[in-house]
Amino acid sequence: MKPGDPNVSPMMKELSTYIAGAIGNPLPHEVTERAKLHLVDTFAAIISGTRLAPGKKVLAYVRARGGKSEAGKRWPAGGPIQGSLQVLRELMQQHGFKADEVEKLVARMPDKELAIVDNRDMPDICVQHLLAVMLLDGIVTFKSAHDFRRMKDPQVLALRKRVQAIGDPGLTDVLRRWRCAMEITLKDGRKFTHQTMAAKGSFEDPLTRRDEEEKALDLIAPVLGKRRAQILIAALWNFDRIDDVRSLRKLVSV
Repeated sequence: MKPGDPNVSPMMKELSTYIAGAIGNPLPHEVTERAKLHLVDTFAAIISGTRLAPGKKVLAYVRARGGKSEAGKRWPAGGPIQGSLQVLRELMQQHGFKADEVEKLVARMPDKELAIVDNRDMPDICVQHLLAVMLLDGIVTFKSAHDFRRMKDPQVLALRKRVQAIGDPGLTDVLRRWRCAMEITLKDGRKFTHQTMAAKGSFEDPLTRRDEEEKALDLIAPVLGKRRAQILIAALWNFDRIDDVRSLRKLVSV
């Protein structure tokens, strides 16, 4: 870009001036932190996706259609289920109830998105199934979200009968922030309600370090082992202090 070029917009001139002045200066802390979150997330997706059977199948499907894979959700499940899993886990953490105490669970979701995940025959895109798994396990992992055998588990099937997903047009969101409003009734009569208008991982509620580390450990540990996974994640959190990125090779090799 030449100085005084009439074809350059004022915004581009301002951006160019900023970039020129920023060269050689330390990045703002918030920029570095956000980069680290994306780096950990990407490494986790790469290691899990290229080594574990479900990931290999997904990559093969996407590549066969000329697409590219990406990661950005908190839970290893379909996008419309993100909000409901988040809300249920937060309720369980806050109130400490267990699966056998639940009489009824009602999850209200955007009606158009519910149609994608309503009583599907694949575990990772079936909202009723994954809510039952969350109630039983207190967590949903990459393994449990893709375990077809658990779709026939008597415990899971019995709990699914108490789970109701309702499509609510009032929650439909053009930005697809995976909203959910939930009410849980316990057998002793207590009721708990909670909601999210923007699920974890959305631009309004980005993942924290703790969220990302939990997610990454779930994806990487089955491939590298828990200890090596923790060492790799710790190194990635400090990537801006690594003198030679080739030092990461020994941490990711299998």
